[in-house]
Amino acid sequence: NVPLNGAVLVGAGDLIYFTLLNGVQGDVRVYDPAADTVTTIAATEADEQLCGVLPNGGLVLSRIGANGEHDLFYWKSGIGLVEVASTAMTLDALDKSFAVAGSANQVVFTGTDGTTTGLWSWSPLDDSLTAISVGAQAAFAAIDAGNEVVYTVNHGGGDVDALWWDLDDATTATLRDGTDVTTVLAIAGTNAQRFAILQGSSDPSSIAAVALSATPTTQTYAAGGAVEFA
Repeated sequence: NVPLNGAVLVGAGDLIYFTLLNGVQGDVRVYDPAADTVTTIAATEADEQLCGVLPNGGLVLSRIGANGEHDLFYWKSGIGLVEVASTAMTLDALDKSFAVAGSANQVVFTGTDGTTTGLWSWSPLDDSLTAISVGAQAAFAAIDAGNEVVYTVNHGGGDVDALWWDLDDATTATLRDGTDVTTVLAIAGTNAQRFAILQGSSDPSSIAAVALSATPTTQTYAAGGAVEFA
């Protein structure tokens, strides 16, 4: 009953996470090739699916909640299964989606009530929760090796801005605040300075390299025609 098109994730220690179908719903299990054992991680009556693995080998999975929302859970051998941000009651009813993992095993995720979409970071080390963006329409865009999260906020009416947040020290700043749609193309640069590569819909013939710093500086590169970042 393993779905032919189902995702398989491999974590540290070569643990192999997979979904096993129980009728039409998914249950999550892990295979340890060293011990040649299969362990059940989540097998409730609700549908459960793989989301991602963390640097420490832990797994993030989703489960359909009582009101149809997706809740996120973290599992690691020796710890067991715990709900992500379970102590934040205001997040209970939100439909959550895993976005990315930080290098210190932070779980970055979005949560929406159908009107606004927030972005948070949760640590399995101490169950701490950090709000990156709330009360708007936030969307994860990229993460760099230094845990710099670049994201966008949609204000409606074709106004999308780009911002960044450092998962390690909470440094944050707006990278581009225009009246058009900002697209995040990449993160690039040297070890000394990293840049978010952005493009505004009002000027498709140029791209902007914006420093990931508390006071971002911008370098604009123009071309004779429309620019595409490759």
